[in-house]
Amino acid sequence: MAMVLGEWPPEQVDHINGNRSDNRLCNLRAVDHLTNQLNRGMASSNKSGVNGVSWYKSRKKWEAYITINKKRIKLGYFETLEAAKAARAQADLKYGFTNHPST
Repeated sequence: MAMVLGEWPPEQVDHINGNRSDNRLCNLRAVDHLTNQLNRGMASSNKSGVNGVSWYKSRKKWEAYITINKKRIKLGYFETLEAAKAARAQADLKYGFTNHPST
């Protein structure tokens, strides 16, 4: 990116599609750390298949949440995984998360 644009990005380079080996200029953008976190892939330890959705054992329900500026915002507890996924999807839209698939 620096070779093409003639300068180093001020903070971080984000791979838009989440594939770190895809270094085409059209897939790269200069961003701050917070913006780069908005499209993080799924953690390898995730068991629900959705970022921000986990099984809450004591309540025997699915919990949906989203983290904004290091603050965890609870979206609620749900009987079904589908309902928790829907709540998280709505929050993703509201807060601008793009969540590319894990690679």
